[in-house]
Amino acid sequence: MDDLFGDVSGGGGPNEIVEKRIDSFSPGDTTAVTKIFLRGEWTESRHQEVLCQVGDDFIRLSRTNGSDTIQYGARWEHRIEMPVLADAKLVGKTVGDVVRAFQDTHDGIPRYDQGDCQVFAQRIFKRLAGYTPSGSGGDDDDFM
Repeated sequence: MDDLFGDVSGGGGPNEIVEKRIDSFSPGDTTAVTKIFLRGEWTESRHQEVLCQVGDDFIRLSRTNGSDTIQYGARWEHRIEMPVLADAKLVGKTVGDVVRAFQDTHDGIPRYDQGDCQVFAQRIFKRLAGYTPSGSGGDDDDFM
């Protein structure tokens, strides 16, 4: 399976966690997160990612075959078109909740061959939004 970011043969080791700190968010931050977006395409082998809105800023959560990335202060724009597949308003969620959802998802499926970018993004979305987005296969994945 290939995604837009290159070979996804999976490798055997856990994905590296990459943290890109672009502004002042911190993992213990209690700042409210107001909305979550699942972006990408439903087509197999196409990339998906999650964006969480914090005021006018975003936190981007994504997986490639080598790294799981949490990017504070991400831009909405992407180098490729990323249609919104699902979105939800969040009530009572904080930056800390987003960081925990990211970390727990990584810990549960630390390797790409256990869950690709779509499984990774959909699990984070489900944990924060409380539902599985339509169009997904849920946890039914050929990597599991």
